[in-house]
Parts: sequence; C-alpha cells; structure tokens
Amino acid sequence: MEAVLGVLGSILLFIGTVLLWILGILLGIILLILLILAIPIRVQAQGQVGPDVREGEGEITYFFRLLRVSAYFKDNALAWRLTLAGKRLAGSEAPVEEAARSPEEEPDDGIFTEEEVVSRMETEKSQAEEKVKQTVEEILPQPEPEKPREEAPEAEEIPEWVKKGLRPIRPIGPNFWERLGAKLARVESVWMQFQAYPYKPQIWHAFRKAGGKLLHSMRLRRSHIHLRFGWQDPAYTGLTMGGASMIGQFLNSSGCHIELEPDFEEACLEASGKLEFQIRILYILWLGLGLLANRYVRELLLLVLRKVKNRAN
Repeated sequence: MEAVLGVLGSILLFIGTVLLWILGILLGIILLILLILAIPIRVQAQGQVGPDVREGEGEITYFFRLLRVSAYFKDNALAWRLTLAGKRLAGSEAPVEEAARSPEEEPDDGIFTEEEVVSRMETEKSQAEEKVKQTVEEILPQPEPEKPREEAPEAEEIPEWVKKGLRPIRPIGPNFWERLGAKLARVESVWMQFQAYPYKPQIWHAFRKAGGKLLHSMRLRRSHIHLRFGWQDPAYTGLTMGGASMIGQFLNSSGCHIELEPDFEEACLEASGKLEFQIRILYILWLGLGLLANRYVRELLLLVLRKVKNRAN
C-alpha cells in the first residue's frame, strides 16, 4: 500500500511540476508580449505642401530604434526604406552596388592564374587583329563618304530619381475637391443621425475622455502645424473649420500648436510644420477596453452593427 501511494505521489509531483513549467512559460510569453507592446512607437515628420512646393520627410522607429521606416518625397518623387539594426530590408530605392576594383588597383605579385593567362591572351589577340585591320584600311582605297543622314531626335534622358526606383506622386485631379466635398456631406448626414441618439452626451464624454488621454500620452511637445484650406463651396469650408477646431483644441492642450487659416473665396490647401509624437499599442488597447466597458458605447456599437447587417441582407 505504501509503495502504491509513493508511486502515485511521484506521478502527481511530476504532473504538478510539468504544469508549473507550462504555466511559467505561458506567463513569460505574456509578459514578453506586454513588454513589446508597451515600447513606444516614435514618429517624426516635417514638410510643406502648397501650390509651388511639395516636400517632406518622416521617420517611424520602434523597439529602441532597431526597426526603422524612413520616407521622403521631393520633386514629385516618393521614396521609403525599411531597416533593421542598420541593415536595409526593403524600400523603393535601388541598393547601392559596391564598385569593383579596377585591374590597375589589384596588386601584381608576378603569379597569374589560368583565367588571367587566358584573359591576357585574348587581349593580345584582339590588339593584333585591330592592327591588321588598320593596315588594310591604309592600303586599300577608301569608299566615298556617305551623305549625312538626318539625325534622329535624341531620346529624353531618364531622370535620376527614376533610375533609383523612386515613385512619382499622383497629382490632384480637377474633381478632387468636389469628391471630397461630397464625402464630407455624407459625413455630415451621419453626424445628423448621431445627433438623434438619446445618449449622445454620455458617448461624447467617453470618447472625449479617451481621446484626451491618448493625446496626452503622445507627448506632442515640439510640434507645430500651420494649415490654410478652403473648398469651392464655402459651406464645406465652414464645416471643416468646425471639425478642425475641435481637433485643434485637443492638440493645443496636449502641447502641439496648431494654426488654422480658412479661405472662403477659393479652393486651396497649404500646410507646413513639424510633428513629433510617440504612441504605445498597449495603451491604445487599454483605452479600447475602457470604451467597451461603457454601457452606452456598447449599445451604440451593437446598433451600428445591426444596421450594417440589415443593409447587407
């Protein structure tokens, strides 16, 4: 009986040890994932957009700058690059090829390989054939020179940024402002439907609180933006000004200085400034769980999902 209990105890001890190891590994994996998600993603961007100038550059770094994505555009050309620990992984730029050493730079130690001997023999043979050809041309009478032909138009030289693999930016079409205005009108109709929701103050308070926390965590300390905009319809300009002003209040309270300059006379879009911030994926997930914990947000989400499902059916 004692032997049976001893064997049973050993089995249970082995099973418990294995379960503890599995639990420890799972906890370690979870802690590692949380640690990776808690590392901030840093974003830096600056540039200018206007009728006569369109240039800028930006960079996104992650995991203590080991993973880096950099991009820039200038002269209607866009380029990007992905590097890991300084090693280029992908990008639109062509990799720089190392220039091969010229034969003059190679050391001459008096020892030649079989390939070098064959190469020298072929070189000497080609030089001898060239000398024979020149001698024959001097002895034989030369034919009359042909009439000069009309020179074909020179092919347009390929720009340097095309050779590097850069991509041109698609220009803004003539109907861009009208399409954007129509989309803003649809957004306005959705906003009017939201106005009829009975618990919109609670929804607005929840999203405003979450958005304020998110912007505060981004640390927009050294950022400033100047924006001059206008649509062909002044009503759309006023609507955009109202929405941009609400966003500007959050940005100004978080440390980013934003200047809005609406133009009610013509369609235009000019922007300049510098933007630096950092964001944590783990904090975004935490704020999302906080929003789902709100009863009014869940009801609104279920209502929207029901409407989408009914439209699909």
